[in-house]
Amino acid sequence: MSHTKQSIMDQAQVYASAWSMVGGPFDRGQALENAEEMSRELSTMIEAVFQQRDELLVALEKAAEVFDFYAKHHASKTIPEEDKARNNYEHRNMCRSAIATAKGGA
Repeated sequence: MSHTKQSIMDQAQVYASAWSMVGGPFDRGQALENAEEMSRELSTMIEAVFQQRDELLVALEKAAEVFDFYAKHHASKTIPEEDKARNNYEHRNMCRSAIATAKGGA
């Protein structure tokens, strides 16, 4: 699931509000349990953002590898035309994959 900066900030507010209730006059005995749940939800959201970042970095590294290979061999013109076309196709697909990952798609 993709989270926006605003959705994370909203959950942080819910988390802070939940903890402010613990032990207060409106705590009916479930405030601690609720606060801990809000903490888990915020942690899950933050972990998802870091996972997306890691996936994007992997996709970008792969795209860079394909691009470097293509640029190196294309400049030297030592590979057959069909390989140049295949490498160009792979490069475009890697870039598309990186963009899709950055947008939150898989």
